[in-house]
Amino acid sequence: MKAVKLFFLMFAAIFLMSFISAASQSISINSTTGQAGQYSLYNITIQNTDALYNITRVDVNFYGLTVDSSSSGSSTGIANSGSGSLFTFVGNPGVINRSTTQYFWFNLLPSQVGIFLVNVTTTDNQSITNSQNLSITISDTINPTISFSSPTPSYGSILNSTYIPVNVSVNDSGSGIKNVTFFLYDSSNNLVGSNSDSSFPYSYNYTGLNSGTYYLSAIVFDNANNSASVSESVQIAEESACIPSWTCTWSDCVNGTQTASSCTDANNCGAVAPVSQTCKSSCTSNWDCAPWAPEECSGNETQTRLCNDLNGCSPPDTQTRICVTAGASTANSSGLPSLFSSSTLFFVILGVIIASVVAVVFILMRLKKKSSSQGGDSNGGYKTYTPRGPPPSMPPPSLPPSGYANPPRMMPANQGVY
Repeated sequence: MKAVKLFFLMFAAIFLMSFISAASQSISINSTTGQAGQYSLYNITIQNTDALYNITRVDVNFYGLTVDSSSSGSSTGIANSGSGSLFTFVGNPGVINRSTTQYFWFNLLPSQVGIFLVNVTTTDNQSITNSQNLSITISDTINPTISFSSPTPSYGSILNSTYIPVNVSVNDSGSGIKNVTFFLYDSSNNLVGSNSDSSFPYSYNYTGLNSGTYYLSAIVFDNANNSASVSESVQIAEESACIPSWTCTWSDCVNGTQTASSCTDANNCGAVAPVSQTCKSSCTSNWDCAPWAPEECSGNETQTRLCNDLNGCSPPDTQTRICVTAGASTANSSGLPSLFSSSTLFFVILGVIIASVVAVVFILMRLKKKSSSQGGDSNGGYKTYTPRGPPPSMPPPSLPPSGYANPPRMMPANQGVY
């Protein structure tokens, strides 16, 4: 009997300890609200009030929300696994030791609106779990933006057409675009037509319109029913107010008049095309010519090309010329024959220089020969002769008579110059 009582006492103690371990913790979250399209920090606080057991695992599951980043306040032993919505923290010996508090924070950028569940489950080192649900309410109070974009006509435009195209650009940083609705009213504020568009690009085209003033408007809603709108007025001109914009092919000027053909109205007014116009006396032609064809030819063949007047002063003109064959003698830009081309002119000038040098040498030789024939030599141009002795038939000179104090001097025989 004592053994049975002891068994039941031990079972009750174990059950009580397990109950206390599972219940001895407090879980809370710092904030239960958030704004769509804006980052918010959510901090989950877990307090382990158990005096015996450590919490070794924490699972945090966000339902319908995506977590951008997460962390915890534990300094060691934390392994973070999971992505998007489920995060698991596992530690050894524990994530949250007995009688301590730990914090787990998460960054959220929600795009949805509504109430979202966050489940926190803890497991202690006796494999006993404790689960608690938290909730976060995400709202959206930010209005979207909207503006007209091309090809929507600008405010106050006068259109020469029977239709009005409407396009808008929208943006929302919160819960996202729900739809865009277009409205068209006449000058009496009567609704001409409306259309709703829920996908990009947001546009509509109103057709079959009569002349008059119209009012355009567009309104955008996001998924939280925040809205924004834009409006403007445009005018469709009367038929008589349509101004044609003609593009015609004009003939040559004959007696001050040009004749039109192939006329096109860029404004599609339906008016009668012009037949003629007065010649433009101040018009200056601006010719644009195609290459000569054929590109290669020989002999007396001809080449042709078509020239168009870009200013429209004259009709197209077809030009012809005689082919220029390779190696043929042609005139240069000055109209001179090819004899005076650069290569020929070089040889002509070289020949003149050589001839001039030969002439100068010839003249010098002639002058030298003429000087020699006139007795010129190296002694100043005079010829020197060897003096002759006294004639053989003359007696030798006699002595001077006595009585002369100074007999006359005799000229040496070798100083006679004839």
